[in-house]
Amino acid sequence: MSAAPNPLVEIYRQLSEQFSCHRAISLVPTKGDPPDRYEISYNVKGLSRPAKGDVIETTGHIVELTIPFGFPHFPPSCKPKSNIFHPDFDPAAICLGDFWHQDCQLPDLVLYIGRMINGEFYSRTNAFNEEACIWYGNHPDVLPLAEVEWRERQAAQDVLEKNDKPDIDTLDESDLCTTFDFLAIDEVTEKEESPDEPPSVAPAPTYDADLLNLFEKQKRFFTLRESVKRIDSDNLPEELKTLAARAKEAISQAEDLFRESRKAEKRGDARSAFDALAKINEIAEDFPDLENHLRRLREAAEGEPEAAISRVDKSAEDREKKAKAPRSTGKIAAIPSFRWNRKIIGSLLAGSVAIFLAASGYSYWSAMTKLDAAEAASSRCTALLEKGEFENAKRSCEEALTISNNVKFIMPDRVEQLRKHLGQTLQSEKMNQGLKGMVLVDGIYLAKKDAEIIETSRQLRTEAEEFYHQKNWQPAIDRYARVLAMPVAPHVISAEIAADVKTKHDFAQFRLVHDSALQSLQNGKWREAVTELIKAEGLLHLLPEGDRSQYVINLKNALAKSTFEQSREQGDLFFANSEWQKAMAAYELALSTTENVALPKESFDMIHRNMKRAELYDLIDQGIKSFGAGAWDEAIGDYRKAEEFLASHQAHLNVTDAEKNIKKLSRIILQSLIVRDRQLAADHLEKNELPVAGNIYRRLIDRIDNSPFSGEGEFLAARNEFYATVQTLDEKMFIAEKSSYLENEYRPLFAANYPTAVAANLVNPHISFTKDTGDKAVFKMQCTETGGGRPLTLVMYYAFNKKNGQWELHSEQQ
Repeated sequence: MSAAPNPLVEIYRQLSEQFSCHRAISLVPTKGDPPDRYEISYNVKGLSRPAKGDVIETTGHIVELTIPFGFPHFPPSCKPKSNIFHPDFDPAAICLGDFWHQDCQLPDLVLYIGRMINGEFYSRTNAFNEEACIWYGNHPDVLPLAEVEWRERQAAQDVLEKNDKPDIDTLDESDLCTTFDFLAIDEVTEKEESPDEPPSVAPAPTYDADLLNLFEKQKRFFTLRESVKRIDSDNLPEELKTLAARAKEAISQAEDLFRESRKAEKRGDARSAFDALAKINEIAEDFPDLENHLRRLREAAEGEPEAAISRVDKSAEDREKKAKAPRSTGKIAAIPSFRWNRKIIGSLLAGSVAIFLAASGYSYWSAMTKLDAAEAASSRCTALLEKGEFENAKRSCEEALTISNNVKFIMPDRVEQLRKHLGQTLQSEKMNQGLKGMVLVDGIYLAKKDAEIIETSRQLRTEAEEFYHQKNWQPAIDRYARVLAMPVAPHVISAEIAADVKTKHDFAQFRLVHDSALQSLQNGKWREAVTELIKAEGLLHLLPEGDRSQYVINLKNALAKSTFEQSREQGDLFFANSEWQKAMAAYELALSTTENVALPKESFDMIHRNMKRAELYDLIDQGIKSFGAGAWDEAIGDYRKAEEFLASHQAHLNVTDAEKNIKKLSRIILQSLIVRDRQLAADHLEKNELPVAGNIYRRLIDRIDNSPFSGEGEFLAARNEFYATVQTLDEKMFIAEKSSYLENEYRPLFAANYPTAVAANLVNPHISFTKDTGDKAVFKMQCTETGGGRPLTLVMYYAFNKKNGQWELHSEQQ
């Protein structure tokens, strides 16, 4: 059969859909239901050469396309039904070259043939039509013949314009550099303010959970938030979602405090503003630009009282100027000097009192501000000490101590208590050990490196055990491996713990590979299963004896089954890709493993059937390749082998309509013989070996007459062509034979009919066939007579009587 019914239906749908409205191509099914033969009409320019005449441009070309047995492993049969002059076109076939492959679609082939007719593609060597090959090579400037839109263009889709993103409120420089006026407060509009965001970081594909936990412990929540942002939010683990939520909450609290500080700052409440900023440091250590905000607040607070004093002095000066201004009464009156001096003195005394009060207020306010700053630095010192930032804690304590030493005359008890607390903190064991790099672990101060190793190993072992019991092998392996990489020491990791970790690490590593192999086996991924099973066998020696024995037999059986299935799958893949010999080798390998596998009979029969089909298709494929290379004898031999193989293995192949398929192969063989012998006869005609060419054509006529296809239109047309060619060749050979006779006997013949002519003086004979009267073939004879006088041209007509086989003089009037 040509192809399975469903593929033929799908092919018909594709061709109809592609070419139903095509401007240059139309096709009509001519055989089968669903059809397996089509007649394709191309309304494009092409070349033709009628009766060995001149090459001309023509339109309206017809090609017959037949879907063969074994499609799509074998290309469709294509042959021209109209006169097409092309290097790859022969009356019996079209050479597709390397164009066809199994994944090629028939609509693509129909377009490709059209482009061949248009002169876009043609062979430059080893062509079917050598004359066309030479002509195309000499006229590249006229090719292609026309510009043809082979495929319909698709309309471009409109691209939706994206809306502009809304503007985002940001803090400008003025928001971060506000000055204070504690004695004269201007009305301001309060608004919510946010700290500058930390710089964005390029996204990274992976994350370190331990590092993120460390950020939380150090209260570096802004860094933690940015690290989580770089992780794919669609696949965020639960532990990171929890971390992100805590970071969001801490950042929200810090930002609330920042806004509270800014509001207090605008109200002129320096202490409240400073305390709010100090609390931020306890919540989020890496709050953006916090130190600069604190420093700016201190500098602004220290410089503001001078402005306040200048404003007090300015008010007194204004009052004095007002007192000095003369009153307008309409006439000048003399003012006693004594009263004038008392007013001046009064004003001076009032100004002095105001200055004194302002100076006293400034001194008190300045001292309280310093005390507040010292207490804030002390609080920061305590917070940094708790976080383990000992150098920063020391600097904060020393800063608080320095500031407190400058607080004079106010709240001595409070100042003394602060200084005592700072001294105790600076002299504490925790501070001193921390400055040395020591960390308290289980009541013992250890080097920070050792403490980090202990803490990390404990955390890793806890996580590893949890994953181990959940049979989540990969994260368990990773954590066990990191523990094993740490130094073994009594105060870090004991030898007993290291041995237990090593045993569980090896078992988890084996189970990871083992479970992955079984999963691949269950999912039918045989190649992956074989690879993983072999790898699992290599890890068996790591297991304790008791665990090892229960896995050995299971791995062996699973490996045998996977190897069989992998080989069969590989064979099917090679078969689908038309790699027949590789398919046969893969099937042989699959059958060689069946002794260790309980194989169903259906699977066994299927492999045997596919092997035979691959062998048949390999023979046909060899014939196609030989045909395409012009090795006609090899192609015919391969096709005959395929015909015999199909006839002798019908039961194993389970191919329906075997007789029909055998007949198709016989038809292909006859087509190959015709192509071969036609080319051979053309070569002899090129050499003017007419008798040899005639015998070849007669042999072709006999083959067609003796074949079961003699009545088909294709072969009947070929036979008529060969018969006409033989008749033409016989006539040419007859004329050549008689002309040769007359040329050899011209002297005695002229001498017999020209009595005065001397045979020895006759030269330059010329014989030409003039006509055939039915019974006679008439020839014109001409020669030149030389002698003593002027050369004379002698002419006479001679006729061969076909009935009696005699020559006779002929008159043109007869």
